[in-house]
Amino acid sequence: MTTATREPKRLDVVGPEYHPDRSQRFLALDTLRGVAILMVVVGHFFPDRIVFGQLAHHLASMGRGGVLLFFVLSGYLIFRNVERQDTSIFLSRRLFKIFPAYSINVALIFLFGLFTAGHENWNLKFLLANLFMVQDIFGQNLLNGVFWTLLIEIKFYAFIALQYLLLRDRGTLVIPLVFILVNTTIWLTRGYASTLLTFFPTFYVGIQIYRAERGNWDCIGALKACGMVALVALSLFLFDDYYGGWSAVYLVVEAALLAFFLRRDISSRVLNFFGRISYSDYLYHASLGYLILVLLGPSTTWIGNLVSAFIVIVLTTAVAYISFRLIEVPMVTFGKVHEPLLRSSIKRVRATLGLLNQV
Repeated sequence: MTTATREPKRLDVVGPEYHPDRSQRFLALDTLRGVAILMVVVGHFFPDRIVFGQLAHHLASMGRGGVLLFFVLSGYLIFRNVERQDTSIFLSRRLFKIFPAYSINVALIFLFGLFTAGHENWNLKFLLANLFMVQDIFGQNLLNGVFWTLLIEIKFYAFIALQYLLLRDRGTLVIPLVFILVNTTIWLTRGYASTLLTFFPTFYVGIQIYRAERGNWDCIGALKACGMVALVALSLFLFDDYYGGWSAVYLVVEAALLAFFLRRDISSRVLNFFGRISYSDYLYHASLGYLILVLLGPSTTWIGNLVSAFIVIVLTTAVAYISFRLIEVPMVTFGKVHEPLLRSSIKRVRATLGLLNQV
């Protein structure tokens, strides 16, 4: 880990304290993204081949911890973006970031599945539901098990855009509390909680950390952030059937890490690399990684399985980097280049609606 050197010039001041500039801030966040994706990868691969028994269950919880860290980081970043961007631009950038790489991943998995046994029931409805991330709405299975987190992410993007459009920065304390109360009712009524409502409040931990930081960590902001962490950790302990205790611990530790990394501008070049490609790595590590593990086969020795896991991590990282460079970056750039066209189109639509209202 390294600590970025502060610029002597005050670039971003919100109150009496100095705030790091945008590049410093994003280095710290990329570092934490790198931590998150490596937690997911270790949690998915190592318990299958290297660690067994009850210990494997505990190590597998690292995957859940990585997902929670991604959610907390999304809450911090997405609320920051939705404050600074027009709603249409915000949604456009999210779509160009998420869907191109995701759609290609889905298409590749689907095409491969058509030529393998056990996937004879895959059809057009199944493909379209997965392409548009509406599997849960139309009762279709996930093409890839890790997609469940993306369904939650994409719903949060839409919800937070609507929330900010209607309430601006109000409701960031009340709304997650409502989610938890509704989820408690569901849990008491049917015996298990809603997956969406279990993890949705996690994003608001990131939001409260962002708001506390924006207020220079005054007493009120810090208390709100700590209170949100405690409340959401308790809800995860109760509602996460797989890793309740671990989820609560991960959330508390990761919220503290986010605040600490931001205040100290901590970054690491290696982790920054994994952080930048983390989305593509998340997409390909499971589908391609498990395929490679099957092809390699289990080893009779611990070191052989460790080598297999290392090979999988290297190959999936390479594919993720290719996806990042050839799909993610060009499509995000394409979306930003055409934002003026989007703005002008929205203005024309608003003007047309205004004329219709006058008729």
